[in-house]
Amino acid sequence: MASYNICNLRELRMAMELSVAKLSKLIGIPDSTLTYIENGNSYPCADRRKLIADFFSRTEDEIWPKGVDGKPIARVQPRHHVIKPSYSAPQGPFYTSETLPQAANVHVGDRFRIRIGTAMGDAIYSNCTVEALYPHFFLVQFDHTGAHECFHYQALLGGELRRIYREEGGIRA
Repeated sequence: MASYNICNLRELRMAMELSVAKLSKLIGIPDSTLTYIENGNSYPCADRRKLIADFFSRTEDEIWPKGVDGKPIARVQPRHHVIKPSYSAPQGPFYTSETLPQAANVHVGDRFRIRIGTAMGDAIYSNCTVEALYPHFFLVQFDHTGAHECFHYQALLGGELRRIYREEGGIRA
């Protein structure tokens, strides 16, 4: 995301010992908008730029300098806190819709063992057979219930399914 806070508005505001709420009341701009502007997440319209510049006795160009093309210079502001994702980013290999079915190497008649739930803390598994292949998923039929379910090829590559048998010569995979 581009950030437009070149002359640090937070420093200007704090130098005058003003809170965002107080500055908001003094210049008539909502405090949430001022926070966005201070954090560099918003570029104010001409009226608001003038209000802010006049209040701090600065020119608009001092607060929001322009490049040679006449557009505001944008830079990424460092954040005061970083939120780390609670998951790890996927590590390759990465597949396209064309290469995913090939990488999964699924054929009609292949047999899989799938975890379908838990009972009293123990995993419950069910066996199934691949009945049809489609560009983005494959259709299986469960042995005991006869129910059908679709799985994305990524489920196999991600380890959610375990191949237990391939019809070609009865080879266990």
